[in-house]
Amino acid sequence: MTSVGTRIEEVALVQLFTLPSPQAHAIQIAQTGDALARAGLRVHLFFRIARGDDPRARLGAALGRAPHANVVVHAVRAGHKGIAGLVYRCQLAKLLATGSARVAFYARQRRQALFVLGLRKRFGRAARFLYEFHNLEHVVARDAGDEARAVKVRAEEARLAREADQLTAICEPLAEDLRIAFAPKAPITIVPDGVDFERFDGVAHPDLGREAITLCYAGSLFPHKGVESLLDMLAHLPERVRLRLIGGHPAQELERLTARAERDPDLRARVEFVGHVGAADVPRELARADLIVLPASRDARSERYTSPLKLFEAMATGAPIVAAPVATLASVLTDGETALLAASAEPRDLAAAVQRALDAPAHALAVGRAARDAAAAYSWDRRAALIAGLLAKNM
Repeated sequence: MTSVGTRIEEVALVQLFTLPSPQAHAIQIAQTGDALARAGLRVHLFFRIARGDDPRARLGAALGRAPHANVVVHAVRAGHKGIAGLVYRCQLAKLLATGSARVAFYARQRRQALFVLGLRKRFGRAARFLYEFHNLEHVVARDAGDEARAVKVRAEEARLAREADQLTAICEPLAEDLRIAFAPKAPITIVPDGVDFERFDGVAHPDLGREAITLCYAGSLFPHKGVESLLDMLAHLPERVRLRLIGGHPAQELERLTARAERDPDLRARVEFVGHVGAADVPRELARADLIVLPASRDARSERYTSPLKLFEAMATGAPIVAAPVATLASVLTDGETALLAASAEPRDLAAAVQRALDAPAHALAVGRAARDAAAAYSWDRRAALIAGLLAKNM
């Protein structure tokens, strides 16, 4: 544990990710690291890129701007996944072995975090270790019926909760479940994801009086996100309502949803599959939205364990938001003030919330403007300030 009075000057974000990447976690790590660098810390980022690629150029493309000078990029160019993982672990070990108590390690992936804890014990170093929970994986495994994995993962999560110097969670429902599951001695700080607010200036020009209304969803297509409910929702809405789905990961889900729409003449005429777009192009794509819809499922990852980037991006556009009333979304959005929350995540109730917006367009547009005002509180710099504040505390 870091000695009292030691000032943290460097932080390593313990996550090996790939650039370019269709997954939101790569953007979250890149933006968090760059914001921490702006806050005055020297930041170590680790990512896998192809041979011949310029690491800082790749990072800049993900950020939509040049990385801060305080960001140190540790590039892994090994083609084989196993070799890449070995190179990355060696990089972490070297940083911990040669670093001082002024270097902190901030992890968000369970297995990689356990590796760092093992290194810390082996080298006897006083490196500060913080862990950010993004879900309770043992609950997810148990919900999936994999009890053996749930038992194993719960023990590992309990160790992280027990041995981390400080804990963070990305939303209040997750923090609540974390307290109940492990009663950790370390404090739990809620550190939500963020949005590059300035990139969305003047993006949306919603008009609920148009002959054709465009609903947009932007994000991943995993089944637990509830995206398929948006296709079912259209059956309960007027024909003038169209749906644009922005996202292409995982590819098999995009293929499955596209195939379903192709088999249904009504869906084929009303649904546009945009596919994956780069982070820099998301504002332009969302500019076509009259309404943004945020579905959910009954999966714990959707109901209680997420702080979705698409939520804060939707808020930043200024377009009215229709959202499922799950705890993760309702902890940020307020019905009738910053969103129109459906009565449930079921397609019929999502459609009813959309219809509320169509029936009272002036109110819906005011709700969208209020959400944009609220989005300013969820910047990456605010997220970095929360993390930097934790690092500044004496242990």
